[in-house]
Amino acid sequence: MAEPLFCAGGCINGPGFPSEKNSYQRKQDIIDYAAKASSRKNPELDRDVNCITGFLQDKTASIADNVSEARINEILEKTGKSDPELQLNCGACGYKSCRENAIAVACGMAEPEMCMPYMRRLAQQRTDRIIETSPNGVVILDRELNIIHMNPAFQKMFLCSNGILGRRISYLLDADNFEKLAVGAAEQLEGIRTKYGVKYHEQVYSLRDEEQYVGIFSDITKAKLGEGQIDLIKNQTLIHARELLAHQISFSQEMAHYLGKSTAQSEELVTRLMNLYEEETT
Repeated sequence: MAEPLFCAGGCINGPGFPSEKNSYQRKQDIIDYAAKASSRKNPELDRDVNCITGFLQDKTASIADNVSEARINEILEKTGKSDPELQLNCGACGYKSCRENAIAVACGMAEPEMCMPYMRRLAQQRTDRIIETSPNGVVILDRELNIIHMNPAFQKMFLCSNGILGRRISYLLDADNFEKLAVGAAEQLEGIRTKYGVKYHEQVYSLRDEEQYVGIFSDITKAKLGEGQIDLIKNQTLIHARELLAHQISFSQEMAHYLGKSTAQSEELVTRLMNLYEEETT
C-alpha cells in the first residue's frame, strides 16, 4: 500500500525529487499532464483494473500467530503491565486492549510510548529521580502534617532517617509555617531558620488537590547573607516577637480572669462559712 501524501506536499515533494523545480512548478506540471491525459484517447489502455480484495474477520488474531507469548509478555513487562490487574485496556493507544498494543509493538506497528499510563509513570519516575538527587532537602507531608517522604539531602541536613516517617514534622523542625498553610493562612511561605547547628532557608507550599504540603530546604550555614536575606530574617524575627507578645498578653488576661474568678469564689465561700459559724454560736 502506498500513501501519496506521506511526504509534506505529497509525492511531488519527496526527498528523491530533483531540485530544479519548486513544489509549485511540479504541481502545475501534474495539473497540465492530467488535463492532456483526460483529453487523449488511447485504445490500447486497459482500464479494467481488478480491485477485488478480501478482509479477515479478526486481523489481530492472524498477526498474533506470528508473535510468541514470551515476546508479548516481555513488552507488557517493559511497560509495567505484567500483572493483569495493571492492564487497564483504556484504549488511549488506539488498540482495544494492552495485549493488542503489545502485539502491535512486537510487529513494529506501534511504539511503547503510545501507552499513556506508561508515559505518565515514566514522567513520575523522572520527577522522583530529580527529587532524590536534588542537593536541596525536600520533605512531603500529609494533611495532618505527618512526614510521608524525605529525600537523602533532607535526611543528611537534619540528621534523620526513614525511621521517623509517619511522625509530625514538629518532631523534627519548627512547624509554624506548615501549620499556617494547613489553616489556609497562606499558600506559600519562606524563612531562614537555625536547627541542629544548621542555618537553612525554608520554602514551603501546599498542594491542595493532593492534600499535601511540600518543604524545600537549602543549607546556607556557610553562605554569606545578602541584604535581602538579612531583611527577611529581621522581618521574620519581628513577626515572631509580635506573635509571642500577643500570646503572652492573651495568656496573662486568661490567667487574670481565672484568678479573679477563683478569688471571688473563695471570698464567697469564706463568707458563707463565717456566717454559718456565727449562726451556730448564737
